[in-house]
Amino acid sequence: MADRKDSVDSSKPAYTFEWMGEAAQVTGKLPQSAAAVLLQAGQSTPLTVGDDGSVAANVLSKTAATLRISLSGYYDMVLARPGDQMTGTWNIGEIKAEDLPRFRLRARLSSTWAILNRLWARIRPNALSSIVSITSI
Repeated sequence: MADRKDSVDSSKPAYTFEWMGEAAQVTGKLPQSAAAVLLQAGQSTPLTVGDDGSVAANVLSKTAATLRISLSGYYDMVLARPGDQMTGTWNIGEIKAEDLPRFRLRARLSSTWAILNRLWARIRPNALSSIVSITSI
């Protein structure tokens, strides 16, 4: 392999390797029923959340990472870190359930229904007067 040359520039070797440096790690504490997925270099890796909510995983150093934290009834939280900062330990700290925005689906549906009713009450009389004025022309 050492004698292979680059197909475009024969003065360079065909392969070059870069030492990625020390191993990087993601650590933190999540709600016990949370799920965490790490996306790095196009690979999605589910992380194990311990009984006490602790999470720790070895990751690629010098490679950008995105961590998605999911908890039922809450919007996902997404944390990201650029590759130049992915050395050593990325401690995300303690993330509690109240740090995640909660779904308000029931409240939104009922308020949307109320808005539609009020809108219909405004449109209905105007729609009848428009029909009358069109036919009278």
